[in-house]
Amino acid sequence: MKSIPVLGTLALLACGNLAAQASEPVEWITDPAELAARGFDPDGPPIQRLIIEPDTRPLAERLAERELIETSVDVGGGNVRWASVQATDFMLLGDEAAYTTQGNFNFSCLAGAPTNLFADAPIHFRDDRRLRFFDVWTHDSSASGDVEVLLYRVCQPAFTAEAPVVTELASRSSTGSGGNQFSFVSIPGMVHSQNSICSYWVRTRFPNCTAGIDLKVLKARVVWD
Repeated sequence: MKSIPVLGTLALLACGNLAAQASEPVEWITDPAELAARGFDPDGPPIQRLIIEPDTRPLAERLAERELIETSVDVGGGNVRWASVQATDFMLLGDEAAYTTQGNFNFSCLAGAPTNLFADAPIHFRDDRRLRFFDVWTHDSSASGDVEVLLYRVCQPAFTAEAPVVTELASRSSTGSGGNQFSFVSIPGMVHSQNSICSYWVRTRFPNCTAGIDLKVLKARVVWD
């Protein structure tokens, strides 16, 4: 584990208190290997992660809860309760990275970029909405690994020059090699969008790029209420 100087810890806690709201269950990621695995500087500052408890209710019950939220037809209006990113919104983190969309709204990295496994896409929410669910569509026909899709927030205070605080809000991963997949996870606590001080993005994480088009990211969506 990487040690953090006392003064640095105090500063991080102060900034973390600003970024994380009172009801958000968070923990700090400080392990350099774990930071690097998520695409962050292993020698940089730690990031926060929301603690998500498994939801053991039957899938039918969980989906019924969602139907109460997602019945709006006010496309583009104030009652819209979701935001999405398509596969073609993602950009690999490197100018020389090789990737393909196959012209068909999916995203894969290719073997020509074995050292660049991350791709980001910004996502935008209406202000002061409670974020409830993170939905992910993937394709996995690879026996060598899965593709992970994560939701992040980075916050800075409105009028002071403090370091940014990054929080991992949710993550989903493809499983097995059965082809097209959909999965979702509930976002715990009372996580509200704060556009004046925070920005949000979705990150894809490939175990490697040798699987090529056998691992694809198709779409990600955040639902709020």
